[in-house]
This record gives sequence, structure tokens and C-alpha cells, in this order.
Amino acid sequence: KDVISEEDFTADSIREVAAAIFEQYRNTGQVSPAAVLSRFEDAESQEQVSAVFTKELDFDTTPSVLEKALTDIVARIKMDNLDKLLRENSGISAIELARRKNDLKKLKVRI
Repeated sequence: KDVISEEDFTADSIREVAAAIFEQYRNTGQVSPAAVLSRFEDAESQEQVSAVFTKELDFDTTPSVLEKALTDIVARIKMDNLDKLLRENSGISAIELARRKNDLKKLKVRI
């Protein structure tokens, strides 16, 4: 919670899926793949959503390994977003972006 938000995702389609997942979690405290899937009407979007929920993890799933993997994923998503903000001249200063990137080095996701 409060580690990542839908605004951190740079691809519109992924941001939309993340928004649906986060909204459902905020409202119910859980996520139902079927409920998220039902929000998308076209077959391509449903296939993308389904892939999010059915992806097999091909690595050790002990808590410490999952925390490291999640930390790496979240940091990458946030870094991509910061790079996009810089490219788009979002009004955030280069110094602020550098500070945020430096803060990502301290990120640690706990499960």
C-alpha cells in the first residue's frame, strides 16, 4: 500500500488494468480477477488482463525472494515513469527527478 499507484505506470493499457486492481482493493480489501476482467469489453484487453493474473512465477517464491522481486519491479516501473516525466517536460525540475531517482535506491517492498 502506498508504494505504487496507477499513475506510476507509463503504458495506458497497463495503467488502466492497475487502476482497476487498485480501485477494487481499496473498495473491498481484496482483488477478484473475474471482477477486474469484467471491466474490459474487448477481447484484446481481456487477454492482457488475464495474462496479469495467470502468469506463472518461474523463480523461488519464498518471502525474501518475492520482496526482492517486487522491489525490483516497483523500482523499474517508477524509474520508467520518472524518465517519461523528464522526456515530456512535465514541469518537475531535473533536480527533483534526480532526488526521486535517488530515493528509489532506498525502496524496499515488504510483504
